[in-house]
Amino acid sequence: MPKDMSDYIEFATDEAVAGLCPICQSNELEYGCSDIIDSGICYPFTCDSCGAKGKQYDKTVFDGYEVSHVPVGYIIPNLTHA
Repeated sequence: MPKDMSDYIEFATDEAVAGLCPICQSNELEYGCSDIIDSGICYPFTCDSCGAKGKQYDKTVFDGYEVSHVPVGYIIPNLTHA
């Protein structure tokens, strides 16, 4: 456990690449279970190459819906039937 916040190093998106270790640039990252945060997802990681540990943060963007059931009586706009 870090003693204080000076034990943490933060990297902005212009300084780091998703999927690469921010310390040694290796792609040998092992990811833990993701957590949903504000407008994104957080993945804890450990680098198998250099041993660095931390969290990767990814932003999520709405990309649409997939509807698996439409209740009786509702009409889906712009839907053409065969």
